[in-house]
Amino acid sequence: VDNIAERLSVIKGVKIVRLGHPARLMESVVDYSLDSLVARSDGKALAKDARSDIDSILKQLGGKGCKAKKGAKKLGKEERGNMKRELSALRKEVRAREEAAIKEVMTNAQVVLATNTGAAMYSLSHVEQFDVVVIDEAAQALEVSCWIPTLKGTKLVLAGDHCQLAPTITSKEAEKKGLGRTLFQRMIDMYGDSIVRML
Repeated sequence: VDNIAERLSVIKGVKIVRLGHPARLMESVVDYSLDSLVARSDGKALAKDARSDIDSILKQLGGKGCKAKKGAKKLGKEERGNMKRELSALRKEVRAREEAAIKEVMTNAQVVLATNTGAAMYSLSHVEQFDVVVIDEAAQALEVSCWIPTLKGTKLVLAGDHCQLAPTITSKEAEKKGLGRTLFQRMIDMYGDSIVRML
């Protein structure tokens, strides 16, 4: 996935988003990770402002590892209650702003790259449907994992060579129950070479 992201990143004007934990991505594509793009967005900057307000209130309350300033006046019960309500509202605002930033990045993306299981990330819930889903190395991907991204698109392209490496199955029991099969192989078995295009 990172290799494809790397190749797409040099094409001017193509907005790509690479889903996945930035620590597990190739260094060359980290700038295209969802976390990185959200961190640079306007929505995240607004959320940062609200977070500083939260920190300020926490200091006044003397909570979450923050020590109350020396000489600070003791807060009354009512004032503490008001501050806690404000703190709750600010936390809700931060979540909403961060969510809006994720939604903005995802809806503006032209290409979203993820592993099959990464396609189940919550951040993809902001995208109704993809025009095309491409599963690379589909001949090595188990059918059950392929259904995650497949259900998110109107068209499906399975790329790979079913005559090459088979998927790695570690559970013999799962393989006996049919979970060792690829969607690619199922399609070839059902429709034959009529659906195959050599590139």
